[in-house]
Amino acid sequence: MCKTSRKVSNIRKKLAAFPLIALLLMAAIVPCSAAEPEGSAGVDITESVTSSDLIPIERSANNINGEMTIVEIFEVSASVDPNDLVKSNFAQSGYLYSMDSIVKNSFTDTKEKDVTKVFETATDSKELADNIDKLPFSIEYSEGNYVGTLYLNPQSISVEVTDQQSKSSTQKVTKTYATDYNDPSLIPETMNGMKRTSLTWAEAGYYEGSSIPSSYVATAVYSKTSSRMVDTAWKVVATYQGTAQFENTDNIRYTVTYKGVEIPEGYIVDDFGNLVEPEAKGPGAGIIVARIFGGLLILAAVIAAALVIPYAIRKGYLASKKLVVQAQDFDTGNYETIQKVRLKKKSPTFELDTLKAPSSRHFLCEMSAPLAKKFRGKIISVMADGQVACKHQVEPINDTDKYVFSVDLEIVDSGPIDTFAL
Repeated sequence: MCKTSRKVSNIRKKLAAFPLIALLLMAAIVPCSAAEPEGSAGVDITESVTSSDLIPIERSANNINGEMTIVEIFEVSASVDPNDLVKSNFAQSGYLYSMDSIVKNSFTDTKEKDVTKVFETATDSKELADNIDKLPFSIEYSEGNYVGTLYLNPQSISVEVTDQQSKSSTQKVTKTYATDYNDPSLIPETMNGMKRTSLTWAEAGYYEGSSIPSSYVATAVYSKTSSRMVDTAWKVVATYQGTAQFENTDNIRYTVTYKGVEIPEGYIVDDFGNLVEPEAKGPGAGIIVARIFGGLLILAAVIAAALVIPYAIRKGYLASKKLVVQAQDFDTGNYETIQKVRLKKKSPTFELDTLKAPSSRHFLCEMSAPLAKKFRGKIISVMADGQVACKHQVEPINDTDKYVFSVDLEIVDSGPIDTFAL
């Protein structure tokens, strides 16, 4: 066996061992994935995995002890299936990578928010000075999953009326009048806005030698009743402010490690992550004749395809099922195809192979019209050098034209961006 054959055999042995190693590690490190959580009582708590869950928060590629190693770190909720985070075999920069291990660690995610709460209590005094001592210095806050201590804001203290009662009062004035006759019409019925409420008469004198009164004294009483609302109950109101925290312990950090083996010269990796070997020896005479005949058939097919395929592509009958990535040359400004990617409809994510165009910072991603129609409304996450370069939502203008969007690595440091159809 030649040296290359022995190398390929060793690679295949390593690749064959990876699924078994992964299964044992998953059983030992992540036993809770098969067990029902305590208290669930058969309730389905599985959550669907979103595209953001499939994007690692950290990604690094290094040569560790002579082995090419890629490490991806994910932070997800405990309900996410770790199997959804693991990639199948993939090629990158001349190496074929397969999962080596996955490590699970729980961590606490602490969130904070500013809280303002109004506190009030009944009081029997309207004076602010009498009520300050009735307010606590702090109160405990607990709403939802947030807890904390809130402190009194002295400038917010006020006293408000909570109840009133009607109170009436009567004003009375007595006045006497001297009249020649005891005629009530001679006495005013009102005085200073008050009504006359009573009138009495008294004889003041008599004619000489007679019992006939010569004058009278009238006593009139005037009165007025008024009412007004009087405050009878109050409450003291104050604002408390502070910070509340929420400690979410339902978080898992998964560290997925991939080990890479160098792809021998002449070998390729197919779309399923399998290493494909070249033919071991040259073909025989019969095969040569068959190949010549086959070549003629292929030539005829190429000529026919040159006429038919452009028409079929324009009409949408024939289209590529892969996304084509083109890199712009730094010097000439021309674009050259560097990779073709098959996207998964459930989680359309791929990584730019920047090593094939190290100086390029601008890329174009091209999709055929049927492929763009298939991914209409989906968000494609584009990774580059271990971080998110952009997140693009596919929105084709029509169902016949090619769909193209751009990726600009010069602005990746400012965070992921959304691109648009060119």
